[in-house]
Amino acid sequence: SPEGLSDSASITFRLNNDATLAAAPSFTGLTDTGQILVYSGVRDDPFIFPRFFGKNVISMAMSIPMSAFPAGQQDWILWATTSKDGEQIDHVGRSNRTLLGRFDFLNTLPPSEQVAAIMSKMASQQGLYTFVNKYRQTAPLGGLLEYVFNIRPYDLVPDVMIYTTRVPEGFPNGRRLEDDVAGLTCSVGDCVLQEIAFIEGGWPRETINDKPFLDDFPYLAETWPDSPPPPQPVSIVPLVLGVLTVLLAIVGGAWYVKRRYRSRLSVG
Repeated sequence: SPEGLSDSASITFRLNNDATLAAAPSFTGLTDTGQILVYSGVRDDPFIFPRFFGKNVISMAMSIPMSAFPAGQQDWILWATTSKDGEQIDHVGRSNRTLLGRFDFLNTLPPSEQVAAIMSKMASQQGLYTFVNKYRQTAPLGGLLEYVFNIRPYDLVPDVMIYTTRVPEGFPNGRRLEDDVAGLTCSVGDCVLQEIAFIEGGWPRETINDKPFLDDFPYLAETWPDSPPPPQPVSIVPLVLGVLTVLLAIVGGAWYVKRRYRSRLSVG
C-alpha cells in the first residue's frame, strides 16, 4: 500500500555552506536520541562507480542504536529528501535506483505519490515509443528510449530502501558501503549503470571503492584534495543563433543575386 507511506520517525539536518551542521539535528519519533552519533561534512563519494571516483560529496552519516526504535521492531522503510527554501528538490531512496535517469521525475514527490506518478509516466511513454518506431528515420531512437528512459513493469514501487533484521544485511536489504550495487542490480536484470561503468571505466569493471572505507564512524573514506572544477557544459543557444544567422545570410544573398539577375535579363 505505497499510497499510505508516511514517516513515523525523522532526523532533520540543516547545513552551513561548508557542509558542517548549522545546528544540532532535530529528532521526531525516536527515543534514546542522546546515543545517536551524527556526522556531516565533505567525504569521498561512496558509490562504487567510475564516474564518481576521485569525487567528494556532501555527506551526512548517523549511527542509530536499536534502542531508538520501539522494542521488537524488525522492519524499516527508509528514504531521504533535500529541501531548499521549504521546497523538496531531491529524493534519495534505494541505492542505484535513484541514480537511473528514468526516475528523475520522482525527485520532488513523496513516496506516497511515486507509484501513481510512475504509472502515469509509463502510460505517456507508450505513445511516444509507438510514434518513434513508426517511422524509419526515427526508429533507431526507439532502442535508446527503451533502454534508458522507458519505465519497466517492475518499476511500480516507491523509491525507498527496505531494511529488515529478519535476514542478513546487504543490498538490497539495506546497503553495506562495500556492496557493488551496480553489479548486484544487474544480476537481476537492470544493467544500465553497469554498462556505463564498463564504457567509462574500462575492462575489467571496478568493483571496489577508489579509497578504503574507515573501520570507525562515520565509516566513509577520507576526502579527496581540492582539484580544479571540470569544464561545464556551455549553452547551445549562441551556436544555434550563429547557424541561423549564416543560413539567413546565404538565403538572403541567394535571393538578392537572383533578383539582380532577373532585373538584368528584363533590361536586356
